[in-house]
Amino acid sequence: MILSAQHAISSLDENERRVYEVILRATKTDGGIFQVKLKELNELKSLEPQQIAKIVSRLVKKGLVKRKLVNNNGKSMYFLQALILEQPKVEVSPSLSINIPIEMSSVMSIPCFRCKELYNCGEASSHSPLRCPLLTSFLINLTKTNSTRKRS
Repeated sequence: MILSAQHAISSLDENERRVYEVILRATKTDGGIFQVKLKELNELKSLEPQQIAKIVSRLVKKGLVKRKLVNNNGKSMYFLQALILEQPKVEVSPSLSINIPIEMSSVMSIPCFRCKELYNCGEASSHSPLRCPLLTSFLINLTKTNSTRKRS
């Protein structure tokens, strides 16, 4: 996937690269961007909205961008996210070994793993971790439990 992703990125023309970089940056900072917002950005002002839409379609076909139809204040809009994020290069000594024991029961207590909407959940979705009562309750209880442990 990495080689084909690098090939897809290297095959972009100048306008495709500009649009992709804007979507990539928005994905890193805000989790993505609404397609209608692209035409408002200074670095894409030279492109017509129809051009931007065609470029986004090509980026989706190349597997570089995910486009999801979402409801935003009663309007259906496309929310865009870059799928290939630049990976930071980390050099690790082969002799270095880090073991962090994790209890599976603690991971499985996170309500997201039992939620039927897990694969539909996201910031721009109707199911969002920002508005999830189960996750909020879990985090509040976890915070209370940890603060009780610190006092003991």
